[in-house]
Amino acid sequence: MAVSKTAELKFALLTGALKNAGDFLIERRGAQLIRHVYPNAELFIYDRCKSLEPYLYEINGMDALIFCGGPAYIPRLYPQGFPLAADLDRIQVPMFALGLGWFGSSNAYKALYRYHFEELTLELLKRIESDTKTLGCRDWYSVSVLRNNGIYSGKMTGCPAWYYPEYLNQDGFSHTSPGKIRKICLSEPANTKYLGQLADIAAYMKKLFPKAEMKAVFHRGIQADAYTDSADSRQLVQTAEFLQNMGIACTDISYGQEGFSIYDDCDLHIGFRVHAHIYNLSRRNISILIEEDGRGAGVNRALGLEGITAYDYSVISWPEGIHMISTVGKTENTYLLQMTDDYINNLFQTDFLQIKNAYRLMQSYYRLMEQHVQSLCEYI
Repeated sequence: MAVSKTAELKFALLTGALKNAGDFLIERRGAQLIRHVYPNAELFIYDRCKSLEPYLYEINGMDALIFCGGPAYIPRLYPQGFPLAADLDRIQVPMFALGLGWFGSSNAYKALYRYHFEELTLELLKRIESDTKTLGCRDWYSVSVLRNNGIYSGKMTGCPAWYYPEYLNQDGFSHTSPGKIRKICLSEPANTKYLGQLADIAAYMKKLFPKAEMKAVFHRGIQADAYTDSADSRQLVQTAEFLQNMGIACTDISYGQEGFSIYDDCDLHIGFRVHAHIYNLSRRNISILIEEDGRGAGVNRALGLEGITAYDYSVISWPEGIHMISTVGKTENTYLLQMTDDYINNLFQTDFLQIKNAYRLMQSYYRLMEQHVQSLCEYI
């Protein structure tokens, strides 16, 4: 039965906001999207990493269970990633996929086309497909992995975090001339093995823009706790100290989305965090993402942006001196700074044409996202 957007609806949102600031941003932007289409809806947040068994009575009294963004198209999604309920039939409300994505190891075709879902995960995805007909995808790679696993209802909508209501209709820079770089923000890699690259990029940016203020932003924090082990923390602390000795202030924005405001007056973001990239683009700031895996590749390909990888593929020797590229083993990209230098040069030469085109693409994708959210009312 079709439902008016003015009806009083109740939605359960499954989110993964535990420590990473990007997950809190997804949760906030997802809620904003839903409330834009359904202004009077009540939203109730549930942790996707925990069983829903204790909450099934209240969830089954709502209008839908919404999987709200994040890397949910993963091989072992159910029950390992999302425990949900032991018997999916016990969840009696429609399930809806909002801007979910894959978690590929790289941008290689082998990583894409050898990406297979386990049987119970396929059962869950087909249940969502049966309930609400389309599965929202944050990038085209996610659409492809669904198709490759026999699910043809994936719809490209972008990630909920792409869309900042105040800037949706703006296709130019938010606050500055792109040629005047006064504040640069760096974001840290998720994988600590790339922390040396962060230090290299910081030194390079210091040389390229000597008068700019620079800040380093840590989305998952620096200190050890329940989500960051002591070995990783030691490397993060050492990196932060190195950056501070270069005159770069370091900021921890974990455990919330409020810290993203550090980027609001940023003239240029460069770094590894996908949601730092997304946030800055949504604010119409200039952003350069260093891709650690297929997630970063997905957003850049969807928005027509240059792909610069933190990794390269290992080279293996074959008989008679033949060399072939392996897409299994990954090594660090030794040409990272040269690629970054070329890309910045290209952006300045073209008056940041790629970035401006990305803003326009985000506007177009937003219309698809809005249609997708509106379609939910057909099934509740």
